[in-house]
Amino acid sequence: MNSSLTLTSFLLKTTFPNVVGFVDGTMQKASCPSSYKDQKLVYNSWKHIHCIKYQTIAIPDDITSSLVGSFIESTHDARIFDKSKTLDRLIAHLDHISKDNNVPFEYIVYGDMAYPKSDKVYKSFPLSEANNDIEIEFGKVSQLFKFCKYNYGMKIFANTKPATIYILSTLFKNSHMCINDSAGSKLFKLQPPNIHDYIKGLMYERQPGHY
Repeated sequence: MNSSLTLTSFLLKTTFPNVVGFVDGTMQKASCPSSYKDQKLVYNSWKHIHCIKYQTIAIPDDITSSLVGSFIESTHDARIFDKSKTLDRLIAHLDHISKDNNVPFEYIVYGDMAYPKSDKVYKSFPLSEANNDIEIEFGKVSQLFKFCKYNYGMKIFANTKPATIYILSTLFKNSHMCINDSAGSKLFKLQPPNIHDYIKGLMYERQPGHY
């Protein structure tokens, strides 16, 4: 068992019991476009690759609960966080479930140093290894559905629709987690929903006052 994950799990459950998820960005490699203009548009100068970016929030039962994207160009994680109004959604949702569960604290998510600190995003976690939890989520998508990370097949300006492929792969990964045991859910002793409840949740039509 990964020792850093074990320690992260212990710290989250004992020292930071109100941390209910991890927010981070991920990149999907793409094929180099033919025109120079398009190459510049999708080139990421940090990783030196052509790619599409997404923002995800992973929760301890190994479910990717939020996937925002796609974004192109060298878009910083903090900019995606702001542009997608993620903080507004966190305030609405986390306040709602905190009140429903009658907990003595408010739920928050953990983000690395790229994210702005707020009442809903905690980023002073003492172990950088905490990011392993969400990195494992990213790896699980490509492990189960390798084609979504096959950059030569991901042609952004063609008919392959790489963003659609990645989003669907993430949904199918979540479904896989609902049916099969996972390392994360065992560590945190938190089982993902059954597949029927998960699909029902995806189809749930939000009503006024619901989050």
